[in-house]
Amino acid sequence: RQLLRGAALQPGARPAHAALELGAYEAEMAPFAMETRAETLATLDRSLFETILGRDFGTLPEAVRHFHAADSPPVWQGRARVVRGSSLLAKLVARCVGFAASDFDVPVTVTIERDVHGEVWTRDFGGQRFASHLRLTDGKLRERFGALDFAIGLTGGATGIAMPVAGWRCLGLPLSRWLAPRSQAFETQDAQGCFAFDVRLTLPFGLLLAHYQGWLKPAR
Repeated sequence: RQLLRGAALQPGARPAHAALELGAYEAEMAPFAMETRAETLATLDRSLFETILGRDFGTLPEAVRHFHAADSPPVWQGRARVVRGSSLLAKLVARCVGFAASDFDVPVTVTIERDVHGEVWTRDFGGQRFASHLRLTDGKLRERFGALDFAIGLTGGATGIAMPVAGWRCLGLPLSRWLAPRSQAFETQDAQGCFAFDVRLTLPFGLLLAHYQGWLKPAR
């Protein structure tokens, strides 16, 4: 209709979103029983980890900075080694959270969805998937797995990132730190320049919950 009215259309390849003004679309819908809504989405100038670490973010190894940057690729792939605890309690917790089964060489994909509310990480170990939601609350990093919500004592520097558990809740109720899982979680850069992770989770009395380690690089 715009062309019939004599509107100019310049040749060449370019994004088409500016070919028509928003009002032109709204005018086409006006005769019909249709409702419209306009939303403005905030862009991320800084990622969650950039915000929390501040100046320390710039000292991280290049692969770790790239993984956590606001403009980082959303999908990363690599290989991992997974060892899951054999105790009855460890098996119960792992089943509730969705931890992968033991495997000494498994393909892994990590997908990160970022917005102004935080990040959703979906981990896929050979087809076994589990997800968590990371967010900033009262200046601290928190990570939620279903009903369990953990406070993370995030620190970073030239060797990488450490993420020990600093507290936890279940269904919003604070729980004793003595009963909390212990986390030895590190992110660094390996000799090949890839993002590397090593996460060991133990229950009280030293019972192994899960230990997974491996490497990731942006998916092609």
